[in-house]
Amino acid sequence: RRQLGVCDTRRSVTHLHNYVVDALLKENIPVIGLSPFHFLMSNNLKIEEGITKKLELNYSRLFAYIRYLLSQNYVPLLHGDVILDYTLHWTLLSSDDLMFTLAKEFRPHQCLFVTSVPGILSNNRVLDEFYIEQDGKFHNIDSIDSYISNIIDVTGSMKKKLMICAKIVNEIDNCNVWIVNTNSNTIQNLLLDEKVISGQGTRIIKRLNTD
Repeated sequence: RRQLGVCDTRRSVTHLHNYVVDALLKENIPVIGLSPFHFLMSNNLKIEEGITKKLELNYSRLFAYIRYLLSQNYVPLLHGDVILDYTLHWTLLSSDDLMFTLAKEFRPHQCLFVTSVPGILSNNRVLDEFYIEQDGKFHNIDSIDSYISNIIDVTGSMKKKLMICAKIVNEIDNCNVWIVNTNSNTIQNLLLDEKVISGQGTRIIKRLNTD
């Protein structure tokens, strides 16, 4: 039964993934879809060198393949996925966690978290900026509208995204991190390095120490 559950979940995520691949190909973008399932395996939720030595399924292999695709001018497209686990049989790898791991390795100049909402809301207003403290925490989390922060997601919530955003801005210098809506021009503006209209996205910023 658990095997069928893994297969059914993978069918769902790959169906959505293929939909995005098709859309990008229609725009003549040379996209190559990559499923973490084929590259990664964990042991008691950890993906590290050595613990999956039998099959050599780890991030090093995935990173190497991504680098090769980029060198050949392809656009790699990854997604959150089910991966097998030696101890637990399977686990979920969220796209947010994958984003952080990829960001640490490839050091991009920006990371965009695309959601169903226009950004982080407080008192029914989109925050243009949300500050992360020097300790990596966001102490003003209580000001976020509850219906936004409590969105149900099997791999996390808006708070989980903020935790990943905090890790990125604190560990990767000069990386612009945004939470934006999928149904807006904000993504295009950011990709083209154009100005973002106020209220159309939230930039996550590390608060500078002024002491």
